[in-house]
Amino acid sequence: MASPSLESQASGAERVSRRRRGSTWDALLYAHDALTIAFSVSDIVLDILVTIKFAQDGHVGFFIASCCIFAVAQASYALIFTSSFASHLSDGKRLLVFLAALPLAQLIPLFSWVESLHWPSLALAMRAIGLQPSAQVCPASGDSLWLVFRAKFAAHSGFLAEAVLEAVPQCVLQTAHIMWTGDYSPLAITSIFLSVIVIVTKGWVVSFSLHRPTLALNSLCVAGDVFGLFATVCWIFSRDAGSRGMGEIWSRYGGDMGRYGSSRATQ
Repeated sequence: MASPSLESQASGAERVSRRRRGSTWDALLYAHDALTIAFSVSDIVLDILVTIKFAQDGHVGFFIASCCIFAVAQASYALIFTSSFASHLSDGKRLLVFLAALPLAQLIPLFSWVESLHWPSLALAMRAIGLQPSAQVCPASGDSLWLVFRAKFAAHSGFLAEAVLEAVPQCVLQTAHIMWTGDYSPLAITSIFLSVIVIVTKGWVVSFSLHRPTLALNSLCVAGDVFGLFATVCWIFSRDAGSRGMGEIWSRYGGDMGRYGSSRATQ
């Protein structure tokens, strides 16, 4: 029979080991948050620079399309902010909150993450202006991975919206631009690369499973689907004569139709 001193030493060592595992896990979660913020903010900045380059290069169609994507994302972020923090207000006040958030809507994903930390000073400031802070995801009994997923989903909801509303369409547009114009500038390549990272790293939202190997397999499948999407975009807009992409078809038959229309108009 083990002595009480040996049992207390064993339980103490187990507590120390559990604390170390917990601190390592917390460090990994914070590192994931930091990388998510860095990638998302950098992606937005590069998308803006690419849009400016569209205008400078005279590619008006791509410039207008990019501006439309930003406008839709901007309005969507403001709507998400209003529904998340002002749903208790009257219709008129919700409209005012929406209009007030609209100019700074690109910062809402970052604000949503900061608000998920539930700092008392921020909660007091939000209540002072009539906004309602989000409910905190409280620990409960159950699978630890599911609890982490719930907390991460609440904290990264803004970044998830950014990936769907902005990163995907901007990346598709920029890929089409490169394949159509052949402008393989470092800015465009870097912007597409960051957008793909932003999209792929959000795959855990649709990949979750309590079975860890299934979660890993689902995440890999989502990553493969993303790369397959952009491979398809490259094929569609390719102007290489040997690729038989839609770009070649349009440049051939679209040009013939344009010349036919011009000849008919002059007759």
